[in-house]
Amino acid sequence: LKKKEELKKKEELKKKEELKKKEELKKKEELKKKAELKKKEELKKKEPENVTNKKPEKQFRWVKLFVIGLVFALLTYKCVDRNYEWRGGWSLWSSGYRVNPISSHIWHNFGLELQYRGYDKAAAAILENTLRRNPEDMNTWFTMGISLRRSGRCDKTVIYLKQAIAYIDKLVAGGEPTNLRRNRNRDKGQILAVLALCETNVMHMKTMLDEALSLDPDNLFIREQWNAVNRMFRQ
Repeated sequence: LKKKEELKKKEELKKKEELKKKEELKKKEELKKKAELKKKEELKKKEPENVTNKKPEKQFRWVKLFVIGLVFALLTYKCVDRNYEWRGGWSLWSSGYRVNPISSHIWHNFGLELQYRGYDKAAAAILENTLRRNPEDMNTWFTMGISLRRSGRCDKTVIYLKQAIAYIDKLVAGGEPTNLRRNRNRDKGQILAVLALCETNVMHMKTMLDEALSLDPDNLFIREQWNAVNRMFRQ
């Protein structure tokens, strides 16, 4: 019986010790939790800006990506659209005329494209505006003269092309370099050839074409007109 009582006492002591240990562990855990909570609160107090700015930074990244994607999509669309415009002369210069109506280079090429398609009145109007911006461009004078003649306006052709010839003679008389003088002679030759086509007197026409050919013997347009007039004389 004594032994049994002693064993019971020992077991009770063990249980009490275990309970004490469990309580101590619980207290330690609670203390740890409290310490962690205090640390978190201190960190929040010390660095409130860094903590609050984390979400906006992430949102700003998404906004950046969205903007970049949008710009890329717009540029891709513009590139595809521009490639479509470059498929031919008409689409290229008509779109250029809409986008940049100030450029005399675009006006000239758009006028040429209109002339190739047979819209001579519209071409002459465009080229006339081009000459107001750039009166030194003899190719525009020549192209406009052809469009005016083809649209049955030889009276205007003669007025404009005589102005062009007077302008060339003035530049040559002013003492231009030799290479520029050659270019002026070529310009004068093709303009004289267009003027000759508006001449009603065949002899005057032949004289003008002879002079045009002497100024620019390699010009195919002048050569064709000169051959046509010579065939008339032979007949």
